Amino acid sequence: MPEIAVEHIHPLLVHFPLALWPVATLFLLLSFLPRLEGLRLSSTLMGLLGCGIGYLALEYGEKAAKIVGPIICDNQLLIEHNDQAHTTFIIMTVVWGVTFLYEGVLRNLLKLATIPKWPTVVLLFGALLGCVFLVSSAHKGFQLTYFEAAAVRGVQKTCP
Repeated sequence: MPEIAVEHIHPLLVHFPLALWPVATLFLLLSFLPRLEGLRLSSTLMGLLGCGIGYLALEYGEKAAKIVGPIICDNQLLIEHNDQAHTTFIIMTVVWGVTFLYEGVLRNLLKLATIPKWPTVVLLFGALLGCVFLVSSAHKGFQLTYFEAAAVRGVQKTCP
């Protein structure tokens, strides 16, 4: 990976999937309405784009963790944030990868009209689960930033 200052690129890479995955999930939900079925392909592409950028966010998140790890008091919070970010990425990659294969390849490219919709419902629940982990990880990132001063250079907290 190219050497870019983590503090400059990590927020961009984190907030983009934070926005893409919930919107993609909302579009997938809305695509069950008869007049909005066209949103299904859009949701799949947004979900996959979120996965690509999410991978970069994890890479730069690891670099950020090495920077802030020594200056924060609650390392358990950092570990939980990291674990939930990885869990979110795994869930979303599986959900949107399978959605792409199912919706993109089977339904759209092969034009198989007899494919049932129930797998898409299962994938929707998987995407919703991923969003729950995403929000939890984001909340822990917020706690690290504001309560542990992880985003402030040169601040050395006095731990109890």
